[in-house]
Amino acid sequence: MLIVIIFLILSAFSFYRRDNGLTIKLVMIFLAGISIFLSSKSSDFPIYEGYYEKVQPLYTVLRHWDFSSFDTEEKFEIGYALLNSFFKMFTAHVAILYIFSNAFILLLIYIFIRKKTLNSYKVLLPYFVFVFISIQVGIIRQAISIAIFFFCIRFIISKDFWRYAIGIILAGLFHRTALFLLPLYFLANRKFSNRLLWIIFGIGLMIYMQIIPFSPLTLLEGTANIFLPSIGDKLVFYLFQNKQLGAPSKFTQGIFENAIVFCLLIWARKELIKKGQYDSFLNVCFNFAILYIFIYIYLFDLYTFIYRLNYFFVFFKFMIIAKYIESLEWNYNRFIGTLLLIFYCAIMLTIRLIQGY
Repeated sequence: MLIVIIFLILSAFSFYRRDNGLTIKLVMIFLAGISIFLSSKSSDFPIYEGYYEKVQPLYTVLRHWDFSSFDTEEKFEIGYALLNSFFKMFTAHVAILYIFSNAFILLLIYIFIRKKTLNSYKVLLPYFVFVFISIQVGIIRQAISIAIFFFCIRFIISKDFWRYAIGIILAGLFHRTALFLLPLYFLANRKFSNRLLWIIFGIGLMIYMQIIPFSPLTLLEGTANIFLPSIGDKLVFYLFQNKQLGAPSKFTQGIFENAIVFCLLIWARKELIKKGQYDSFLNVCFNFAILYIFIYIYLFDLYTFIYRLNYFFVFFKFMIIAKYIESLEWNYNRFIGTLLLIFYCAIMLTIRLIQGY
């Protein structure tokens, strides 16, 4: 019920032409405050709580130079282990760690979305549905990693590779999947033609439907050992999960949803360019949004891997969509655009609530 109420509030604020700077800050503070309540309801919370209880305080670890308490069955990354150990010096309650971590995450999200659109609620609403209730209150490690990645987008725009690399390595200390983002620096700033994107999309669909026989799962099974241990071990883990769970049906709502979103993104970019509102920031968002779709169709049988990786990209399409809605000249068109965005988020929220988010 609480999630539905928050969704309705964010939806109502999304209809305003411009957001109020004070209210968006208050909403962020509110989300940070309720995060521990929602986190305690997630299925992963007992695992994180149990890990926190096992970890020794940082001063004890450093005094004896004994990191054995970090090495548990969960195999959490060193950054998250150190964060737990640091907070263990001050409190035995994992709730404090969660509150501070969520406040940090939402601060970086606020920095990322602020002033990028006239109404930040149009992008905060999808973040709440697609990231906050799915990842931030459940898999706190990846949420921290995603927030750091969003902060690093500024280094792509300013073409500062080394700061971007340092940021991604830092993100990788909390979730190793982030290390796959490092080479994307060289693609994110480029402007790709619609023709090229349609060709890549068409080939991807033929691979997805196995008109072109190709299996990324088979390919990675033979190449996982060539990666660095931190990346290779993660790949091996995902490959193992794939075999344990079995392949899901291909023709789910996901493929149709992504096909529609692909067409919408191509159209939105064309219109934004025509109106002179397409800048370098939106270009990076567009490229990552398209990459999200390509990952989905090309890596179709690595579903446990793309499930984790795509959370880094799922948010970017809404930056483009929100900007496109705001670019519409007539109030009626903006109203319909906002209504459709809310309707789409409502459908996805319903699916997540049914699945236990």
